[in-house]
Amino acid sequence: MKIKVGSFIFLLFISVFVFAQEEEVNVVGYRFLDYSANIPGDLLESKSVVLISVPPVSKNSSERGDWESFAGEAHEYFKKIGVDPVAYFYLEDLFAGIDASRVYADHLKKREIKYVIVLSQVYIKIKNNESLRYVMVITPFSNDERIIANGQPAYKDQDKDLEKIMKKLYGISIRKDFVNSNHLIIDQPEFFGGLPIIDGRRNESYPIDLRVDKLAVPKFETVPLPANRPGGMINNRIAEEVEKYNASVERLNFELDRSFQNYPWKYELVNYNPDEKELWRQGYLYILMKVNSSGRTVKEMLRFQTNNSETEYITLLKKPNGSFTLRTIPVNAPVYKFYIRSLARDEVYIGESWDADETWQEALNHFLFNLTDKLKTK
Repeated sequence: MKIKVGSFIFLLFISVFVFAQEEEVNVVGYRFLDYSANIPGDLLESKSVVLISVPPVSKNSSERGDWESFAGEAHEYFKKIGVDPVAYFYLEDLFAGIDASRVYADHLKKREIKYVIVLSQVYIKIKNNESLRYVMVITPFSNDERIIANGQPAYKDQDKDLEKIMKKLYGISIRKDFVNSNHLIIDQPEFFGGLPIIDGRRNESYPIDLRVDKLAVPKFETVPLPANRPGGMINNRIAEEVEKYNASVERLNFELDRSFQNYPWKYELVNYNPDEKELWRQGYLYILMKVNSSGRTVKEMLRFQTNNSETEYITLLKKPNGSFTLRTIPVNAPVYKFYIRSLARDEVYIGESWDADETWQEALNHFLFNLTDKLKTK
């Protein structure tokens, strides 16, 4: 890649023109960031992590696209610019669940990550035609399970050409005379899939004590709107999306509660408290948890054995009459998987079979049916 400093002003003009013609794309979820054209001055002296997202493999599939090839392409640019991306993750994996976010955040802290770079391929509609856009966001690592926190400063760029985005990044670093001390950047990107989220004892079973002990079931919770959120069109649009989601939370919790209609023991929908000792003091000895990512990643997170030659996973569904049906889901398609964690001991119960499914309602129904059927017969 030949990057000419003189092209920076021209590229900046192109970027402004593009943004005037199309809406900016949000790639950070329900997070309100203070966007500007300012790149962190110590970016080329610090460790970064890159979170990749790409469209599904096709319109008729939910399977995760080839994000590693995209990351490899981006890594060549980052090396030449002087950015040090010490690891590449798929964006959704870091937000796959409460336990997942905690584990990934701990991993980033141990590696002394200072900046998070979100790099996405996104299709947008222009005059009823789909057009691919590349979006980059650079923002500090929040140093906790939020990964990215509301109000953080963030650099953002969007273009149909990845090279233009990288040229602009390089041009700004040259124009502002950034110090570059990242001289040991790895030659090839280092990919991480599902980090194990189970540290303690892993049980391929269900806790028998549920027949007498109360199960805590975390509710769907509304997303708070920051009192002094940053301005801008993109943050205004995120606020509208948050309000729409918050309006659906009551219905989601109704569905969640209804899923337990055939569960014969004690449970209660609760507001999740990160201080889980408080839940334990309130009398809950077990908590229901979920994880949502590709099937392969979920298996890695929950320490199932995986085989790179597998293309589909079989979800085993037991019927009330004792018969079974089988359902196959591609390994790279997103699924939900439920499990139970003890609040009194360092133990996790993942169930006796692979019961993940494409919606949380189906996955929860499978898990509760299998749990109830097993504990009733013991």
